[in-house]
Amino acid sequence: MRSLQRGLAAYAHVLRQPGCSFTELRQATGLSKAVTHRILAELERSGFLWRALSDGRYWPRSHPVPVDEPRAALAQRRLAEASVEPLLELNAALVWPSDVFTFSGTGMRLLESSRRRSPFLMNPEAIGREVDALPTAVGRAYLGALGPRALARALAQMRADGSYARQAALCADDPEAAIALAGRQGHAFRDPAFLGQDGRDDGIQGLAVPIPGRRGPLGAVNVVWIRSALTQDAAHAAWLAPLQACAAAIARRHARS
Repeated sequence: MRSLQRGLAAYAHVLRQPGCSFTELRQATGLSKAVTHRILAELERSGFLWRALSDGRYWPRSHPVPVDEPRAALAQRRLAEASVEPLLELNAALVWPSDVFTFSGTGMRLLESSRRRSPFLMNPEAIGREVDALPTAVGRAYLGALGPRALARALAQMRADGSYARQAALCADDPEAAIALAGRQGHAFRDPAFLGQDGRDDGIQGLAVPIPGRRGPLGAVNVVWIRSALTQDAAHAAWLAPLQACAAAIARRHARS
């Protein structure tokens, strides 16, 4: 009975504080490190919790107990949850890290990442950080997968708040031509003039594909690498099929959640 009470106390805390760390949970429950490790491992195995790749924080699964949170936040959490295992498998195959983003209305919001799991030193991004949509591979892949009306609405929203003009100024390519090309090809590369979200050349290139959903793309998944290490053609030939398989796996997991 005592073990059950401890497990319920840990689970209840994660329900109250989704995204809590191991230390936060241990301090809140007063459990020892060993007991906390054991309880969390069992809750993960039993399907009550999942642990984010990017920062190791614990979240309640979409099932069996729903969390009282805004619909948009719940949708993003479900997509992040569905991304964990496919990203691990992709990272094992490609070694270079990958990220999952979704559209925020004016940019792309990071939901999950395998950068901390990759042996290559890449700047880990903070979950929830937004990047521009027009010059990035994930933004172009996502927007290219939208239907004509949905794309028109997305671009109109970006124009209304001024982000379209700012982001377009960062591109060497015509943004809408690049989005149309991504739609035809089913994948996208980062704009050659885009040096990184902070304006300093980060030396990175990215290849991305959309994550399919029942009513349109859910987001996009990429693989990123140091551009001096591999050409775009070589990356396309070696990584497009595994990246598409990862996107399909995320979509299947999301549909079951």
